[in-house]
Amino acid sequence: MNTNSCSVPGVGGGYSSSDSVTVGPFNSSGEKTLIVYCSISSNQRFGASVDLTVTKADAPIITSTQSHTVLIAGVDELIVGHTTQYADYCSYQGSNNYPTSSSNVNLGTYSAGTYSLTFSCTGDGGTTPHTINWDAVDPVPPPTVDAALSQSEGTVYLSWTSDNADACYFDGVEYGTSGVIDVGPLPVGPNSFTVSCTGAGGSGSDTAWGYGVGVSASVSTDSDHESEDTVYSNGSDTVSVSWTGTDADSCIYGGTTYGTQGSISFSYNYGEEGAKTATISCENDLSTRTDSVDWDVVALPPPVDATLSRREGTLYLSWDSSYADSCEYDGIQYGTSDEIALEPLAEGPNSFTVSCTGAGGSGSDTAWGYGVGVSASVSTDSDHESEDTVYSNGSDTVSVSWTSTDADSCIYGGTTYGTQDSISFSYNYGEEGAKTATISCKNELSTETATVSWTVVALPPPVTVSLSADKITANEDKVDLS
Repeated sequence: MNTNSCSVPGVGGGYSSSDSVTVGPFNSSGEKTLIVYCSISSNQRFGASVDLTVTKADAPIITSTQSHTVLIAGVDELIVGHTTQYADYCSYQGSNNYPTSSSNVNLGTYSAGTYSLTFSCTGDGGTTPHTINWDAVDPVPPPTVDAALSQSEGTVYLSWTSDNADACYFDGVEYGTSGVIDVGPLPVGPNSFTVSCTGAGGSGSDTAWGYGVGVSASVSTDSDHESEDTVYSNGSDTVSVSWTGTDADSCIYGGTTYGTQGSISFSYNYGEEGAKTATISCENDLSTRTDSVDWDVVALPPPVDATLSRREGTLYLSWDSSYADSCEYDGIQYGTSDEIALEPLAEGPNSFTVSCTGAGGSGSDTAWGYGVGVSASVSTDSDHESEDTVYSNGSDTVSVSWTSTDADSCIYGGTTYGTQDSISFSYNYGEEGAKTATISCKNELSTETATVSWTVVALPPPVTVSLSADKITANEDKVDLS
């Protein structure tokens, strides 16, 4: 049969009388009839049909594994995995990125309770949900032990309580599940006391730690007494008592609480001589220990304080001595607190020694004063034949230089200068004559002066000569001299 064209409803047309076409996929399963229409002319058409059975695609199949269905809470870790068939993707909590297969995924530990994990997988056959369920249960608890130390009237006690225990042990001896025993004073340093208990859930223990206090005290002085543990009753010598307490909370001396490492100082006045002792007590809540140190206080030979001063140009030596009966200067007896006038200081160092005696022996002090020295000189830059003479020409210069010893400052004309310095002078016409400069140098106890002299003279008037011509003819020309 000759046909013009053939068509398949729902698929398309324009096929030849001998042709093939692919049909599907179908949205539903069941019996289907496929029809092919072919036309011979525009008004002649015939058709043929064929029956087709469409079956439903397999739904995704999910197979999961899990390490536990019941876990020990906080101990066991849950390991899960899964495989799928006929699945294109899987979803978990709104995300389509969940894998279609997994293995050995560690979900960790869980507290006591009931748990589940649900996910779904989708393929041509639809969507299949899957849930993994498990429980976490509390373990049978082992014994818990609480051991503690306490102290009463110098004795240390070990006490304990326990839960889930049938018996408890200390130092190899069986006791009840709670109790108190005497463990005596604590040795210096760390001490451990372990109580072990057993029960249906196993065993447990607790260790109570107690620290025995240690204390070490020492004494030192800043005295110049020949004995290291002896000071003078001079009010300034100091005794330092230092200590270190180990494993202590505090240390005590004389009813006052101090730190575990510290020091206290003592000084003594005349009349407080004798043997001295300091006891340091260090403690914590379980232990107390003490340490003592000793020293001696003796009378000091009389201290002497001698000083120099100057008032209204007069130099004075004064002194004061405690615990003295008499004092002497330059072979003359004076009081224990006195003052005498002295002659002006000689140049350089001068010493003045006062000696005093008393019940503690003798003592002395030396006051030093430095007499000022000063040396001045004059120099000029003039071409005058005399070295200490200059012209009053406004340019010749006189330089006065000086050097002083043991001075604080030097003065000229009311102006203060350094102890080694110089000043310069120049003179104009009309200022001729003899000149002097006196340099005064001083410190708080001494003043010394030095004077230098020079002369200022007028410069001879300058004369200038000129000729009207420097070459003339003999017996003919004349020249003007001015």
